[in-house]
Amino acid sequence: MFSRSASVHVSFIATDKLTYENWPKPVLASENKPPWWEKMQQYVGGRPAIISDGSGRTGLNPTMKQCMPIHDVMTAGYHILLPCDVFIDINPVNGQKQIVWGESMSGVIMGHNPDQIEGYPLSEGFEPHPYKWNNAWIVRTPPGWSCIFQHPAHHDHLPFRSLPAIVDTDKLEMPVLFPFLLKQSFSGSIPRGTPIAQVIPFKRADVKATYSWDADGSFATKKHAFYQTLIQKYKKFFRQPKPYSIEEAPPGKCPFHSGDTSIGNPGKSD
Repeated sequence: MFSRSASVHVSFIATDKLTYENWPKPVLASENKPPWWEKMQQYVGGRPAIISDGSGRTGLNPTMKQCMPIHDVMTAGYHILLPCDVFIDINPVNGQKQIVWGESMSGVIMGHNPDQIEGYPLSEGFEPHPYKWNNAWIVRTPPGWSCIFQHPAHHDHLPFRSLPAIVDTDKLEMPVLFPFLLKQSFSGSIPRGTPIAQVIPFKRADVKATYSWDADGSFATKKHAFYQTLIQKYKKFFRQPKPYSIEEAPPGKCPFHSGDTSIGNPGKSD
C-alpha cells in the first residue's frame, strides 16, 4: 500500500483563467483506456480453456488483456486532451493536408519545417511533414522529478503519432508542446477530448548498471514457484500498485507562489 506520506504532488497549471474554465483538464490515463482494450475479453473465446501450441505442450488461453505490464504502461500517469474538434482533409489538387478547427481557438496545431526531421526513421504510413500540438497546461513537478511525454500508450488506433520526449518539469515553467506525425491516408474528424499526450512523472536518479549471473540459484527457485501458478502469475508474484489520482486545487491559489502542488495524491489502483 502507498501511504499519504509517500505521495508526490504534480500540478497542471492553466496559462490563464479562460483556459482553465474552457479547455478539457488532464485526466487519469487509467480512466481513458483505448476502446479496443475495453472490448477485449480476458480469454480467447471468452472463457478459460486448454490450448496446444502444436508441439505437444498445452496451456491456458489468456489474451493480452491479462498482461499487467501492458496494462500498467497504458494506465500510467495522465493524458492531456485535445481542446477542440479538428477536421483534416486532403487537398485534391496537391495532395496536401488541410486542417481546420474552431475559430475561437488559436494555434491548436502548428507546422514544423520538414527539414527538422530529415533522417528521422518515419514509421510506415506516416507523412514526412511534422506538426506540433499546442498545449496550455504547465506541468510542474517537485524538485528532482521529470516527466516522460509520449503518445498515449497503446492508443495506436489514433490517426496521429505524438513523438516521445523527457522534460525536466521541475525547472521548466512553460507548457510543453508535442510534435506529432499524421497518418498519410487519414481524412476526417479528431474530436475534442482525444488524448494527444501521456504524462508519466519519474524521479531522476544516478542509475548504474552491472553485469552478473545467478550464482546462488535464486532464479531457478523463483521460476519453479512462478510456473506452479496458471493464471495471472506476474500479478500474483511481482506486480506492485502504481496509484495516480487527481484533485482540484483550492480556488484562487497559484501553485507558483503558494508552494501548493496538490494534483496527484495517491489513490486506488486496479
